[in-house]
Amino acid sequence: MLKKILILIILTFSLSCSGIFFINITNAADGPTLTILPDKDDPLGKKIQEGSMTLADIPVYITHATQFFITIAGTISVLFVMIGGYQYLTAFGETDKTGKAKTTIFMALVGLVITLLAWVIVNVVMATITTPSA
Repeated sequence: MLKKILILIILTFSLSCSGIFFINITNAADGPTLTILPDKDDPLGKKIQEGSMTLADIPVYITHATQFFITIAGTISVLFVMIGGYQYLTAFGETDKTGKAKTTIFMALVGLVITLLAWVIVNVVMATITTPSA
């Protein structure tokens, strides 16, 4: 039961931090309106809602999508470091449990490094692709 609650907390936290909830509540004359898609004032949301996407917008969409997934991966990595720390604290010196906790922390840090490298690679490649040549 505790595992299910922990997984639910991790998913909720990672999704809320990553910006998947594009919720906008406006107060219209006929009552409050809930909008799930990005707002029309946002250039990306405006193009999505109007359907006026072009080939030049593809790098923008790729960048937003990769940033979204990188944020989720980074958040999960940090949460697993915290889980490993909790496992280490509750191991009470038992070698099996401390070894498992150290492995969890190490693998989470490896995941965090991979996430950071992916972020750097995506930004360098997108800057190279979108920079106009002289």
